[in-house]
Amino acid sequence: MLRPFQNDGRFCPLVEAGKLRQTAVRSAGAAFAGQTGNFVVGIGSVVVLARLLTPSDFGIVTMVTTLSLLFRSFGLNGFTELIIQRQELNEALTTNLFWIQLALELFLQQRLPAQGRSWCTSITIRRLEMWRSSCP
Repeated sequence: MLRPFQNDGRFCPLVEAGKLRQTAVRSAGAAFAGQTGNFVVGIGSVVVLARLLTPSDFGIVTMVTTLSLLFRSFGLNGFTELIIQRQELNEALTTNLFWIQLALELFLQQRLPAQGRSWCTSITIRRLEMWRSSCP
């Protein structure tokens, strides 16, 4: 079982100092591969949707996707940088950040459909926003 915190609540390093470079390079490679895969799947899904949907339906999907990605980006601002730049990281801080992040995401998930209703009157867009805001 992986335990990132010691018994006193302090963060314990998972890698010894001698293997840090190897682990960092391997992790960077995995992150790059993951982002590349995410990009390929995203482009592929756009191509498939462009072929399957009519132009008006595709336009609706792109509008809703853009809005939902905009709201999703608000939930990520600052938390990663805060964790990376902290000198001391303890269990209480990470627990608090987790609950703050969850509350912010739930708020935005509920706010996206309401904001979309005020921006447009199309029933199709409203339904798509409701579905898209509940997807991860």
